Amino acid sequence: MLPELKSYLINARKTMFQTDLGKIWGISVLLYGTTGLLNANYADYSASFLSKPELGLAISVSYLAAMLSSLIAGRADFNYKNIVRTGIILAAAGIFLSVKLPLLAFFLIGAGGGAAVVGLITAVSRTNSSGFAMGLFNTGIYAGLGLGPVLGSFFLGPLGYETLFFWKCSCAAFSVLCKT
Repeated sequence: MLPELKSYLINARKTMFQTDLGKIWGISVLLYGTTGLLNANYADYSASFLSKPELGLAISVSYLAAMLSSLIAGRADFNYKNIVRTGIILAAAGIFLSVKLPLLAFFLIGAGGGAAVVGLITAVSRTNSSGFAMGLFNTGIYAGLGLGPVLGSFFLGPLGYETLFFWKCSCAAFSVLCKT
């Protein structure tokens, strides 16, 4: 079992650092980490101006928008890089607007995340069509969703909600855009 695990780790390292998959993985970590940070902390932030049903509606709008944009992006006849860029722009705009317009913000975040994931999956399939590569891509999404809220929350005390959402998340999402 140990030699097989070693082989998987060597393949993972080669795939991450000697192909475009590492770049795709980094984009997915940053994009889904920033949206995960917002989702994890938005309930506390919005407690004074959104009821629980309104917050639930905003979050469900995000998932509905992700479903719709995934279907649209999957049918679009665009280069996958343009789909990823469009998704990142939509998600970053949503994060930017989250301090004032929650329903629109969550719609844009969901639409951006849904579109970006279609573009990123297309990029993975063109880079390396193995299940291993897709597994590495999925770890990027879950690493972002899992680590983004934890690491970003360390800055919540010194920066406050609005600054953290507004600057950190938007800047991170736009920095991802520059790397595509």
